[in-house]
Amino acid sequence: MKHRIATILALLCLPLVAQNETPAPAPAEKPASGGVPADLLDDPHVLEELAVNEFTAPSIAKLFDTLQYLMPLPVAETERKYPPSTPRERADLAMELGFLIADGFLVVQAGQMEKVETLASDLTRYGKA
Repeated sequence: MKHRIATILALLCLPLVAQNETPAPAPAEKPASGGVPADLLDDPHVLEELAVNEFTAPSIAKLFDTLQYLMPLPVAETERKYPPSTPRERADLAMELGFLIADGFLVVQAGQMEKVETLASDLTRYGKA
């Protein structure tokens, strides 16, 4: 019985003890995305652990940074006309989806927001196929 009362008393006092603790100091250097410090992002061992290789896609931030150097983007000259019906073959459908996603990057980077809704509806249509 004494042990039970002591346990209950300790459990009731535990929140009071936790309130008096001082918070831990903030870390000096914030890690970059994914918890990896910025100086290790190009380290080959870190890239291997993260499964980043020549087959994986780069981050969206790197894509937009690359597109920034290509300004002004020739969106009107590179605009594709999509087929009226979705392709039946999976490979063709995957290619068309890739083209739609790439066009979405270009349209957003070029600031042509009026085209985003059309691209979104096309992506939805192709995604349901």
